[in-house]
Amino acid sequence: MSQTRDFTWNVKGYTTKHPILIDETAVAAQRDLECNAIPGPQKVLVAGNWVKEFTVGPFQLSTRTLTIHAAHAPGGVGCYFLPYRPDCATTMTLGNAALWFFTSNLTGCTVQVIGPAATPTVTHANARTRYNQEVENHWPKRADGRNENPDLVDDNTKNHVETTAGAIAQMDMNGLLPAVPGGVTSGVLPRAGYQSKVNQANVEFGKRYFNGHKLNYSLSNDVVPSRTLELNKPEVGAFVFGYFKHGGWKFYCQASVKIRGNFDVWHFLKPNEKRGVYGNSIVLGAPTKIFG
Repeated sequence: MSQTRDFTWNVKGYTTKHPILIDETAVAAQRDLECNAIPGPQKVLVAGNWVKEFTVGPFQLSTRTLTIHAAHAPGGVGCYFLPYRPDCATTMTLGNAALWFFTSNLTGCTVQVIGPAATPTVTHANARTRYNQEVENHWPKRADGRNENPDLVDDNTKNHVETTAGAIAQMDMNGLLPAVPGGVTSGVLPRAGYQSKVNQANVEFGKRYFNGHKLNYSLSNDVVPSRTLELNKPEVGAFVFGYFKHGGWKFYCQASVKIRGNFDVWHFLKPNEKRGVYGNSIVLGAPTKIFG
């Protein structure tokens, strides 16, 4: 059975085990052409131009790649795809030309869905430049005005800088989102909605459900979330997916985090060998509903 079929037959179960990375390389030229033709930071895309096909395949031991294809692909399944643009909000209104929806992976962005369920409007908002500016503004400075070396900044200060910059960037993203009409159902996934998933219970969940070659690889006790050097920030990402069922759309978020530490590798000739888990991720709990 193909990975694509596994995904579509039981998407919630599949995304409980496998972190998903979006590969949108094939549609990058179309994304740039259409978005550049629309002035301003709010890009309203024609959903019919973004009915594509997707396939799912392996990446790392547990992580899977969901590839968006520009044309028909063997084994491909129809989907709507909403690309993101830096410092912009991209928006489209879905119909029923496809039964699946995806948007670019999130690392700090916000996604909003506004009903009705049969034809929802979905927005992906980004504020990368503002976030980077605020990190620069709040970073500790030396006497000569230069940024202090990250190795000399304590974790509490790094956490404060990241939290402050993230809150200001979130306000910018909120300003890019379409207004929600009164009485209309909506859902939103802010950056804190998936970054806050890093806690002990979810990390243990992800380690338990890690789906590698378990006969040969198991996660050692030293495995923990990977953090960036500059901001001591867990390397969290989010995969947003939607599906059309019983006349309406439902949307969910899978949160995952990169990990560091080691595998216990079991070979007949080399029992209990250690090997780094660099490049692998774990899911942070079961997918959570955004809308529907």
